[in-house]
Amino acid sequence: MMFVAHVTFSAMDLFPDYETEDHRNNTFTYDWTYYDYLTNSYRNDTFSYSCQVFYLIGSLSNGSTFQVSYWQDNDNYWDAWANEYNNTIADMLESASYNHTVRSTCDEYYIAAMPITDITDNYNYLFLSIDIPQGYAIEYLQLSAAHNWYGCDDPLTYYRCTDSDYHQAESLSEFYSYSEGVNPGYREWYYGGWENITIDFDIKFSYYDTTNPGNSYYMIPDGSYSIWPSSTYEFTLYYQFVPVMPVV
Repeated sequence: MMFVAHVTFSAMDLFPDYETEDHRNNTFTYDWTYYDYLTNSYRNDTFSYSCQVFYLIGSLSNGSTFQVSYWQDNDNYWDAWANEYNNTIADMLESASYNHTVRSTCDEYYIAAMPITDITDNYNYLFLSIDIPQGYAIEYLQLSAAHNWYGCDDPLTYYRCTDSDYHQAESLSEFYSYSEGVNPGYREWYYGGWENITIDFDIKFSYYDTTNPGNSYYMIPDGSYSIWPSSTYEFTLYYQFVPVMPVV
Protein backbone atom coordinates (compact mmCIF):
# COMPACT_ATOMS: atom_id res chain seq x y z
CA MET A 1 0.00 0.00 0.00
CA MET A 2 1.20 3.48 -0.85
CA PHE A 3 0.93 6.29 1.73
CA VAL A 4 0.99 10.05 1.29
CA ALA A 5 1.85 12.75 3.81
CA HIS A 6 0.68 16.20 2.74
CA VAL A 7 1.46 19.09 5.09
CA THR A 8 0.92 22.81 4.53
CA PHE A 9 1.45 25.66 6.98
CA SER A 10 2.53 29.29 7.09
CA ALA A 11 4.43 31.61 9.38
CA MET A 12 1.14 32.99 10.63
CA ASP A 13 0.08 29.47 11.64
CA LEU A 14 3.24 29.15 13.70
CA PHE A 15 3.17 32.69 15.11
CA PRO A 16 -0.52 33.69 15.28
CA ASP A 17 0.22 36.60 17.62
CA TYR A 18 2.74 38.17 15.26
CA GLU A 19 1.50 41.49 13.95
CA THR A 20 2.77 43.11 10.79
CA GLU A 21 2.44 46.87 10.43
CA ASP A 22 -0.51 47.92 8.29
CA HIS A 23 1.29 50.64 6.34
CA ARG A 24 -1.67 51.33 4.07
CA ASN A 25 -3.85 52.47 6.95
CA ASN A 26 -1.22 54.62 8.65
CA THR A 27 -1.54 58.41 8.62
CA PHE A 28 1.24 60.82 7.70
CA THR A 29 1.76 64.58 8.01
CA TYR A 30 3.79 66.70 5.62
CA ASP A 31 4.74 70.38 5.53
CA TRP A 32 4.25 71.93 2.10
CA THR A 33 4.82 75.42 0.73
CA TYR A 34 2.62 76.33 -2.23
CA TYR A 35 1.17 79.30 -4.10
CA ASP A 36 -2.31 80.38 -2.99
CA TYR A 37 -3.92 82.24 -5.89
CA LEU A 38 -6.71 83.65 -3.69
CA THR A 39 -4.22 85.61 -1.60
CA ASN A 40 -1.62 85.91 -4.38
CA SER A 41 1.06 84.72 -1.99
CA TYR A 42 2.97 81.65 -0.95
CA ARG A 43 1.89 79.88 2.21
CA ASN A 44 3.07 76.94 4.24
CA ASP A 45 0.65 74.39 5.66
CA THR A 46 0.85 71.02 7.35
CA PHE A 47 -1.18 68.38 5.56
CA SER A 48 -2.39 65.11 7.06
CA TYR A 49 -3.54 62.19 4.92
CA SER A 50 -4.11 58.48 5.08
CA CYS A 51 -1.42 56.39 3.42
CA GLN A 52 -4.21 54.97 1.27
CA VAL A 53 -3.55 57.87 -1.11
CA PHE A 54 -0.41 56.04 -2.24
CA TYR A 55 -2.46 52.90 -2.99
CA LEU A 56 -5.15 54.58 -5.06
CA ILE A 57 -4.57 53.09 -8.52
CA GLY A 58 -6.57 49.88 -8.87
CA SER A 59 -7.96 50.09 -5.34
CA LEU A 60 -11.46 49.16 -6.53
CA SER A 61 -10.35 46.39 -8.88
CA ASN A 62 -11.16 42.78 -8.12
CA GLY A 63 -7.66 41.46 -8.74
CA SER A 64 -4.50 42.40 -6.88
CA THR A 65 -2.64 42.46 -10.24
CA PHE A 66 -4.29 45.80 -11.05
CA GLN A 67 -3.54 47.34 -7.65
CA VAL A 68 -0.24 49.19 -7.65
CA SER A 69 1.25 51.55 -5.12
CA TYR A 70 2.83 54.86 -6.09
CA TRP A 71 6.28 53.33 -5.51
CA GLN A 72 5.53 50.35 -7.74
CA ASP A 73 4.27 52.39 -10.70
CA ASN A 74 3.67 56.13 -10.43
CA ASP A 75 2.69 56.77 -14.06
CA ASN A 76 -0.95 57.66 -13.38
CA TYR A 77 -0.82 58.88 -9.81
CA TRP A 78 -0.43 62.61 -10.33
CA ASP A 79 -3.47 62.71 -12.65
CA ALA A 80 -5.45 60.57 -10.22
CA TRP A 81 -4.64 62.88 -7.31
CA ALA A 82 -5.44 65.98 -9.35
CA ASN A 83 -8.78 64.45 -10.29
CA GLU A 84 -9.50 63.26 -6.74
CA TYR A 85 -8.31 66.46 -5.00
CA ASN A 86 -6.60 69.26 -6.97
CA ASN A 87 -3.26 70.16 -8.52
CA THR A 88 -1.85 71.55 -5.29
CA ILE A 89 -2.52 68.33 -3.41
CA ALA A 90 -1.16 66.30 -6.32
CA ASP A 91 2.09 68.28 -6.18
CA MET A 92 2.24 67.92 -2.39
CA LEU A 93 1.69 64.14 -2.48
CA GLU A 94 4.27 63.71 -5.21
CA SER A 95 6.81 65.60 -3.12
CA ALA A 96 5.86 63.70 0.04
CA SER A 97 6.40 60.37 -1.69
CA TYR A 98 10.17 61.02 -1.71
CA ASN A 99 10.33 61.90 1.98
CA HIS A 100 12.03 59.22 4.09
CA THR A 101 9.64 59.58 7.03
CA VAL A 102 6.59 59.38 4.78
CA ARG A 103 7.92 56.34 2.94
CA SER A 104 8.79 54.63 6.21
CA THR A 105 5.23 55.24 7.37
CA CYS A 106 3.39 54.33 4.17
CA ASP A 107 5.48 52.16 1.85
CA GLU A 108 5.06 48.55 2.95
CA TYR A 109 8.25 47.52 1.12
CA TYR A 110 10.49 50.46 2.01
CA ILE A 111 11.77 49.21 5.35
CA ALA A 112 13.07 45.66 5.10
CA ALA A 113 10.86 43.16 6.88
CA MET A 114 13.24 40.72 8.56
CA PRO A 115 12.56 37.12 9.61
CA ILE A 116 10.43 36.33 12.63
CA THR A 117 12.96 33.74 13.76
CA ASP A 118 16.28 32.30 12.60
CA ILE A 119 18.89 29.82 13.79
CA THR A 120 20.03 32.02 16.69
CA ASP A 121 16.62 31.70 18.38
CA ASN A 122 16.85 27.91 18.88
CA TYR A 123 13.34 27.59 17.49
CA ASN A 124 12.14 24.14 16.42
CA TYR A 125 9.01 23.05 14.59
CA LEU A 126 8.25 19.38 14.02
CA PHE A 127 5.73 19.13 11.19
CA LEU A 128 5.69 15.38 10.45
CA SER A 129 6.56 12.05 12.08
CA ILE A 130 6.52 8.68 10.32
CA ASP A 131 6.55 5.47 12.37
CA ILE A 132 8.26 2.48 10.76
CA PRO A 133 7.27 -0.78 12.47
CA GLN A 134 9.80 -3.52 13.07
CA GLY A 135 9.90 -5.90 10.12
CA TYR A 136 9.32 -3.16 7.54
CA ALA A 137 11.59 -0.79 5.65
CA ILE A 138 10.42 2.55 4.32
CA GLU A 139 10.84 3.35 0.64
CA TYR A 140 10.34 6.96 -0.48
CA LEU A 141 8.61 7.20 -3.85
CA GLN A 142 8.08 10.89 -4.60
CA LEU A 143 8.73 14.16 -2.79
CA SER A 144 7.56 17.70 -3.51
CA ALA A 145 8.60 20.36 -1.00
CA ALA A 146 8.72 24.15 -1.08
CA HIS A 147 9.28 27.05 1.28
CA ASN A 148 8.17 30.30 -0.39
CA TRP A 149 8.75 33.74 1.06
CA TYR A 150 9.40 37.39 0.19
CA GLY A 151 12.80 38.54 1.39
CA CYS A 152 16.38 37.44 0.74
CA ASP A 153 18.36 34.21 0.48
CA ASP A 154 21.69 35.54 1.77
CA PRO A 155 23.19 35.83 5.27
CA LEU A 156 20.91 38.18 7.19
CA THR A 157 23.66 40.76 7.79
CA TYR A 158 24.34 41.04 4.05
CA TYR A 159 23.13 44.22 2.35
CA ARG A 160 20.74 42.28 0.12
CA CYS A 161 18.89 41.32 3.29
CA THR A 162 19.04 44.58 5.23
CA ASP A 163 18.05 46.71 2.21
CA SER A 164 14.47 46.02 1.10
CA ASP A 165 15.26 47.23 -2.43
CA TYR A 166 16.88 43.84 -2.98
CA HIS A 167 14.08 41.76 -1.49
CA GLN A 168 12.17 39.55 -3.88
CA ALA A 169 10.10 36.37 -4.06
CA GLU A 170 12.24 33.40 -3.03
CA SER A 171 11.75 29.63 -2.92
CA LEU A 172 13.63 26.71 -1.39
CA SER A 173 12.85 23.02 -1.79
CA GLU A 174 15.14 21.58 0.90
CA PHE A 175 13.70 23.53 3.83
CA TYR A 176 13.36 20.44 6.03
CA SER A 177 15.63 18.16 8.04
CA TYR A 178 14.99 14.55 8.99
CA SER A 179 16.10 12.78 12.14
CA GLU A 180 17.63 9.69 10.55
CA GLY A 181 17.67 7.43 7.53
CA VAL A 182 18.05 8.14 3.84
CA ASN A 183 17.24 11.39 2.09
CA PRO A 184 13.49 11.40 1.34
CA GLY A 185 14.27 12.76 -2.10
CA TYR A 186 16.05 9.53 -3.05
CA ARG A 187 14.06 6.77 -4.74
CA GLU A 188 14.60 3.01 -4.39
CA TRP A 189 16.53 3.42 -1.16
CA TYR A 190 15.34 1.61 1.95
CA TYR A 191 15.64 2.23 5.65
CA GLY A 192 14.50 0.35 8.75
CA GLY A 193 13.23 -3.09 9.64
CA TRP A 194 15.38 -4.11 12.59
CA GLU A 195 13.29 -2.28 15.22
CA ASN A 196 10.47 0.23 15.62
CA ILE A 197 11.73 3.55 14.23
CA THR A 198 10.25 7.05 14.13
CA ILE A 199 11.52 9.54 11.57
CA ASP A 200 10.86 13.18 12.47
CA PHE A 201 10.77 16.00 9.94
CA ASP A 202 11.24 19.60 11.07
CA ILE A 203 12.14 23.01 9.66
CA LYS A 204 15.84 23.33 8.92
CA PHE A 205 17.56 26.54 10.04
CA SER A 206 21.02 25.93 8.59
CA TYR A 207 22.39 24.65 5.29
CA TYR A 208 24.91 22.69 7.35
CA ASP A 209 24.23 19.51 9.27
CA THR A 210 23.69 20.87 12.78
CA THR A 211 24.94 17.70 14.49
CA ASN A 212 28.26 19.48 15.04
CA PRO A 213 27.38 22.75 16.83
CA GLY A 214 31.02 23.41 17.65
CA ASN A 215 31.63 24.84 14.18
CA SER A 216 30.79 28.57 14.03
CA TYR A 217 29.51 28.20 10.46
CA TYR A 218 26.56 26.25 11.80
CA MET A 219 25.15 29.31 13.53
CA ILE A 220 25.18 31.87 10.70
CA PRO A 221 21.64 33.31 10.34
CA ASP A 222 20.64 32.95 6.71
CA GLY A 223 17.60 34.23 4.85
CA SER A 224 16.91 30.89 3.19
CA TYR A 225 16.76 29.08 6.52
CA SER A 226 14.65 31.52 8.48
CA ILE A 227 10.92 32.00 8.96
CA TRP A 228 9.69 35.23 7.36
CA PRO A 229 6.29 36.87 7.91
CA SER A 230 5.41 35.83 4.35
CA SER A 231 6.70 32.25 4.67
CA THR A 232 4.50 29.43 3.40
CA TYR A 233 5.43 25.75 3.42
CA GLU A 234 4.22 22.71 1.50
CA PHE A 235 5.53 19.17 1.92
CA THR A 236 4.09 16.19 0.01
CA LEU A 237 5.74 12.81 0.40
CA TYR A 238 4.64 9.51 -1.15
CA TYR A 239 6.11 6.40 0.46
CA GLN A 240 5.47 2.73 1.15
CA PHE A 241 6.52 0.07 3.64
CA VAL A 242 8.29 -3.01 2.32
CA PRO A 243 8.34 -6.18 4.48
CA VAL A 244 11.85 -7.29 5.43
CA MET A 245 13.22 -10.11 7.59
CA PRO A 246 15.81 -9.08 10.19
CA VAL A 247 18.55 -11.70 10.34
CA VAL A 248 20.44 -10.47 13.40
